[in-house]
Amino acid sequence: MNSIKLLLVFCLLGLSVKETAAQSIKPLEEINTKYQSCLDTGVDMSGCSKRYFQQIDSLLHVTYRYLKSGLGATEKETLKKEQLAWLEERKNFFRQENAILQKKSEAGEGGLDLAMISYDSKADFLKKRLLVLLNWTKEHHLNKDHK
Repeated sequence: MNSIKLLLVFCLLGLSVKETAAQSIKPLEEINTKYQSCLDTGVDMSGCSKRYFQQIDSLLHVTYRYLKSGLGATEKETLKKEQLAWLEERKNFFRQENAILQKKSEAGEGGLDLAMISYDSKADFLKKRLLVLLNWTKEHHLNKDHK
């Protein structure tokens, strides 16, 4: 959670999107490290996965909003179209994950382990988009100060 707060501080200070994108890798790495440490305890691993999913989701939202704030009109429209297409993919992917979870739960399979796997799978899906957004900033050499 501190990593997300750190990213918000960078956003509020008005640093360039490019600098923020470079900084976003560190919070992502910290989230991944904390997640693995939580799993390594062997305690409440489903809760670890749920928190990991929520943290990745939060970081994705903050990154998207800040990235969008540093773009010109044409780039914003391109990003918005990409994001809308990705949101549809996410909806379909999550629907499939939830259907699998429901089916296996009804069959008495998995329990909390199944929930953990589902959260982990959803987090991986979100993390892929986060990495795309971070790469997007590099490709477009975005700098809020120049928009």
